[in-house]
Amino acid sequence: MPIPSVGGPPPHRGEEPPVDTPRTDKARDALYRHAADDLLTGEKVIGSFPFAAVPRRPKSPGESRKEKVLTGIRQSLKRYRPVLCTDRRVLVYDAGKLFHPRGLLATFPAAEVEVVELRRGSFGGRVLVLALPGEGDVPFELGRKDLPDLTAVLAALGPDGPTPSR
Repeated sequence: MPIPSVGGPPPHRGEEPPVDTPRTDKARDALYRHAADDLLTGEKVIGSFPFAAVPRRPKSPGESRKEKVLTGIRQSLKRYRPVLCTDRRVLVYDAGKLFHPRGLLATFPAAEVEVVELRRGSFGGRVLVLALPGEGDVPFELGRKDLPDLTAVLAALGPDGPTPSR
């Protein structure tokens, strides 16, 4: 029995796979549903990174392997941290080992968040380093499916981004 076709030949090496897949939409929708209670009245969503991950925190000199940091944004273990950027705030969610958001971890005023660096990541992704108040520089590893919203978020958080409200 012949195997049915699934819509053409596979993509060639180096060619980007389609970004808007049902799984991507499902993950984005889950993040938006979870964030619906956390948004303020009139707050507008600029972009989201449902697959963002924060790499493990480097060990301090003299720190043993048994001394683990298991709280906060940057822990001793790699964790998914879905990010939602609005016109007023940057919301970081806790997702643990999977990318499904479990709860709001931290919020930061958008006027106080700065983009420190954007560099190439592995497998076609990017690493976005944000300076978060009280946390320092935090690298977020973004996958290929997070890239569609990246330009809008960079424009909002860049030097001409939101200004502090007085």
